[in-house]
Amino acid sequence: MYISLTLLLLSCGKSVRLEVIEKTERVKLLSEKERKSDELEFNEKLDYRGKTINLLTFEDYLSAKTFKLFEELYGAKVKLTAIKDYQELLALVTDGQSDYDVTLIPTDMVSDLNTKGLLSLLDKSVMPNFEVAVNPENRMGTLIGAIHGYLTRKSSVDIALPYYCGVLGIAYNEAIVVDPPHLWSTFFNPSSLSLNNGVDLNGKISAVDEYKAFFLAYLSSIESLSVNALKNEEEKGILFQTLKTFPINFDNVELSRRLASGKDWLSLCWGADAAIARENNPKVKFIVPQGPKVTFVDCFVILKGASDPKLCSIFLDFMIKPLILAENINFSMYATPLPGARKYLDATILKGYSTPKISNDSTFIVRSDLEDLDDQYLLNRWMLLKSNKGK
Repeated sequence: MYISLTLLLLSCGKSVRLEVIEKTERVKLLSEKERKSDELEFNEKLDYRGKTINLLTFEDYLSAKTFKLFEELYGAKVKLTAIKDYQELLALVTDGQSDYDVTLIPTDMVSDLNTKGLLSLLDKSVMPNFEVAVNPENRMGTLIGAIHGYLTRKSSVDIALPYYCGVLGIAYNEAIVVDPPHLWSTFFNPSSLSLNNGVDLNGKISAVDEYKAFFLAYLSSIESLSVNALKNEEEKGILFQTLKTFPINFDNVELSRRLASGKDWLSLCWGADAAIARENNPKVKFIVPQGPKVTFVDCFVILKGASDPKLCSIFLDFMIKPLILAENINFSMYATPLPGARKYLDATILKGYSTPKISNDSTFIVRSDLEDLDDQYLLNRWMLLKSNKGK
């Protein structure tokens, strides 16, 4: 039996946007014509002045402009509390007594938090856009259809609103790396790459600081990897030992900046990281290697104990209105599995914009093949790898 990595959902780290890039002006959210077309007009029946929605997510993951417009239309303020990683988020919400109302988390965390009774049902009676986004016609052969199937199987379909998605790949500086790295194995064996002028990649390689993404990419690079190899302690040790053969700069916060400045020439990163870097350095290219695809889908959820679950549902429905969704995509440069935003996307984003296309729900593997390994084992290997800096 062999591992089959088709499409994998996992947590991801978010890179801080480059200060020199300002995308919030690209979509004229306050355009009267567009607001009317997207029904962005004040509704006196939905006046929530004096209310506040406490949102917990990464800084610069959503456009603050959309929060301001929501307040203008509904009266309620949106207060953002920024996190550095999902471990911090879990620490803030797992006691069930948090002061937060809404958060944005990966699908695997949705299932875990729902099982622990830490999430509330979406109030679909005030979410007409949700029904449009995930109706059967839009689900057919698409990523949103696969996610809908997964959430249904996990009894979370009435809990989560899919919002962002992204794919892992290899970013490289074409002035240095001659041939595109079409295989995962080229990242983990950089000596196989053809380089200009005989330069040395030592100290010029980076990767997302996320152990699931990194290890899944590594396992994807090994042909005919058997499940037994992951269960046998000796084989498992040998398997991960090879990761010490070259230095890696693990980074989430500065990854895009490192690529743009030329500090790194090769990087295992999310597509949005590469896109942000490319706006400042056109020599930065991004490729999704052949074979298994490593991706993530983040979902909005309402936390148990939210001060006003109905208002939270109204806010989430507002966030998937096409114009609002497009503003957040233009701002973050992440893709979405939801339909409707394309006509509002910035031209530079639209040029390379795509979401994974699949034939049916059954081809969408929403389990991590790392389930065969103890999570603590992975974390131990991760800390060892980082402490040795890959050496």
